[in-house]
Amino acid sequence: MKIHLLGFCLLIFLFTACSDAPPKSASEAAGKNATGSSALPAAGEAGAVMQCVIDGKPFKGKGFFNSFRFYPNGVGRSIPKGSLTLAFKDAENENNLQLIMTVVPFDKKIGAKPSNIVEALYSGTIRGQSVLWGYKQSYKNARFSLEITKLEDKSTKLIISGKFVGNLTSALAVQGQEGVAISVENGEFSNVEVSVVQ
Repeated sequence: MKIHLLGFCLLIFLFTACSDAPPKSASEAAGKNATGSSALPAAGEAGAVMQCVIDGKPFKGKGFFNSFRFYPNGVGRSIPKGSLTLAFKDAENENNLQLIMTVVPFDKKIGAKPSNIVEALYSGTIRGQSVLWGYKQSYKNARFSLEITKLEDKSTKLIISGKFVGNLTSALAVQGQEGVAISVENGEFSNVEVSVVQ
């Protein structure tokens, strides 16, 4: 059910925000290899570490406090073992928007991830209007491809890069929106530092 995606992503977001610290493969769709010339800076709150085109509009995302997390052992019943969360907020601060991607379980390997373990949520407000679009394998007209192109395991953190592309469908119960999809194109994130939470 659609509530599962929203509920899980919100659980991940709320937990990380309150934690103890202050079709084609994605590579083919992006048209670049893992060491392509895209000028994304290193991960950090200062600048964009992700870029894509959502519904025909460029979107650049940056990290924020606890936005990139990997839970190898999970957390109780709220966060499953092997959960990877990548949460990007609007780097240009023009809108209150976020793109969250989760992989459960994440195997810490380079390559395309099976669609049944990937979920995505694009949410926030645009000119005062709520937006909530998501991907889960069971969603009508939804598809999403996520590929890890680089991974460095540094014990307490992972440094990862990747590509993504697909469609997101309406996750709001709005009449006439069932199965309506928006595209996600040319998705790329570079040298994202993911905290490993034991």
